[in-house]
Amino acid sequence: MTEFEHYFLTDRKLERSGKYSSKSSGLGSLNFGKIRKEAGRPLNFISLPSYRQLFEELEEKFLQGYELLIFVHGYSHSFNKLLGSAERLHRLYGGDKFVILVYSWPSLGLPAFYAADRKAAEESARNFAIFLADLKNYAKTARSESRFLERINLVAVSMGNYLLDLALKELLLDSNALADALLDDSDKIASGQSAFERSGSKKVFNEIVHMAADLDESSEQLYSLDSGFARRVHIYGNKTDVLLSISTGIHRRKRLGLRPDPLHFGEYLSKSRNPLKPDETDLHLVDTTAVSIRQFFSPSTFSIEEFSYSTLHNYMFRVDSVIQDLRMVLLHQPFEADFRKLTC
Repeated sequence: MTEFEHYFLTDRKLERSGKYSSKSSGLGSLNFGKIRKEAGRPLNFISLPSYRQLFEELEEKFLQGYELLIFVHGYSHSFNKLLGSAERLHRLYGGDKFVILVYSWPSLGLPAFYAADRKAAEESARNFAIFLADLKNYAKTARSESRFLERINLVAVSMGNYLLDLALKELLLDSNALADALLDDSDKIASGQSAFERSGSKKVFNEIVHMAADLDESSEQLYSLDSGFARRVHIYGNKTDVLLSISTGIHRRKRLGLRPDPLHFGEYLSKSRNPLKPDETDLHLVDTTAVSIRQFFSPSTFSIEEFSYSTLHNYMFRVDSVIQDLRMVLLHQPFEADFRKLTC
């Protein structure tokens, strides 16, 4: 009996041993398949025979009422760790509502290799952009009742936000190489137009969620970029995030995930609530500081066997209040205020 079945997409190199390495498979070379959990058996990977089949299966899921949750992991995340991430995502956010697709870029999977992982994220961003371009172009051929571009959501965590930021910028460059890089002539979805922006005005995502973002973009740049792709944008932050404080020291710029401050985003929070422009992207800011600190000191989550600051950074998976709030976001619940300070 199958307990759950989700998807993975990666530009990690597939070795002869059948394992995915921490090396890149190269520009335009993506491996994809399913993550399946059978009752009483460990998780396993199943490759899909064609890139188009991935989109066709997603379309069938949409026709059944599912939505897609794309998850982009952060740094120090090996491919083997993807198994645990998929299981937690299913348990906390999947259920009967979402099919999950995890994008795994070639992180080395070790905390000491921050700089190498950042370089890998930069190189992987172009491949992720290719995938998003083809996802949008496939929507032109999808059955209208699937509501293809109304059922896609994305959550990026930590350094995954840096990769996402670069990928969205790549899409706006609208280069021929980008649109044609992945699919060959016998399996073409994107055709030769390289036309992400010309492929239709519909936005790709219902929700974009920036979780503990290891990113130094200004609020204006971030909002301007995201507003072209999503109906709502959510930025979750924690002022006591130790990992992002370390990253701030490395880059000498405060990280986005350390700034859940409405004063910093005030202009753009009000800008996103223009009643004369109902299609304007809504921007929401969520301060998780209080609930992250409280759960950090909870006996149920604090363990000497893990890094003492993990709860303060990985609150998406560890802090109950954040989990409940994100569930409401992914269910497209309306929020009265653009700024939420989680306290319970």
